[in-house]
Amino acid sequence: MKFSFYLFILYFPFNAFAVDWENIGFRSGVLTMCSQLPYEFSTEQQSKLISLSDALFFASEKNVNSKQYFIEGTMNFFGSLERSEKAIFKDSMDAVMVTITKKVCLDSIVSADSLLLLIDNK
Repeated sequence: MKFSFYLFILYFPFNAFAVDWENIGFRSGVLTMCSQLPYEFSTEQQSKLISLSDALFFASEKNVNSKQYFIEGTMNFFGSLERSEKAIFKDSMDAVMVTITKKVCLDSIVSADSLLLLIDNK
């Protein structure tokens, strides 16, 4: 019995705080932006960008606090794009594409898949 209690104490903090919803919201913003950029993605990649962003959002709705942090992360992403890049480039689309390359978008798909596995195992 004592051993089980100690395992619970060790496991609980890592499990309870492993999901950073603000970061997940930020990543969802990246996925949403990637789906709007004029990169040539396969049909599967394009649909994954949208469906993963939606899946992350719906996962955040399971808890009031997680949803709030998720929204803050998403807004931080879009706010950072506007502040940091409009001052440098006239065309904001070119500015976004300098920061969010096709590789970043493809890496975000893999990352979002991993995050959903982590969330689903909670």
